[in-house]
Formats: sequence, C-alpha cells, structure tokens
Amino acid sequence: MIIAANGREALYAARAEKPDLILLDIMMPEMSGYDFIKAYRKESETPIILLTAKLDETDKVLGLELGADDYVTKPFGMKELTARIHAVLRRALRTPLELDTLKIGSISLDKDSAPSRWMTNPPPSPLRI
Repeated sequence: MIIAANGREALYAARAEKPDLILLDIMMPEMSGYDFIKAYRKESETPIILLTAKLDETDKVLGLELGADDYVTKPFGMKELTARIHAVLRRALRTPLELDTLKIGSISLDKDSAPSRWMTNPPPSPLRI
C-alpha cells in the first residue's frame, strides 16, 4: 500500500509503483483527483475508485467520464468498499480468455465447446473472416 499526502505525490507514486488499484480522493491539495485522473489516464488503465464527500450527481458523472471505475461517497462502510474493490479488480484483471462466451453478431464462441455455434440465423455462404 502506498499513501500520498497530495495529488502530485499520488501521481508520482502511481507512475513509479504501478499499483493494481488506486483509491483516490477528489479534494486533494496541489492536484485534484479530477486532474490526477486526466493525467494518469493518458498513460495507464489502472482501476481508480474515487472516495469523496462530494455528493452532487455532476461530480459523480464527471469522475466517471474522466475515467474513474467507481465512485464511493463518504461516509462508507468497509464491507461496501471491500466489495467494490473486489468487483473493480475482478473486471479489470479479467482477460478475454477468461470469458465463457465471446459473441460477435450471430457468432458465438464458447470456450468449453468447439466448433463455434451459430446463435440465430445460419451464416451467409461463404463465410469470410
């Protein structure tokens, strides 16, 4: 775990340490959480959960649109925060090979069965990929 006293320190630490997840306050000195996300999203897709006292819907939408993966308002319970961390990491660390079924149009590729199955209509002949 890495703790930063302000936004600039947090950005430096995130760049140097490359964490699996970032818990970030919006109202940090020297660099806001929003500015952190703007800068860090240019170079990393590390999951970010915003922890903040800002309750306004506009703040939530802005944080999510800038690239936060979740938004938790204070006060929050540790069970809820832990569940949200697990959910974000589960999504972030999931690779395409871990998906049970990949669906593209009418084609379904199921990792447990081969060959692929046609979901609705038969394919046009000939099939070109």
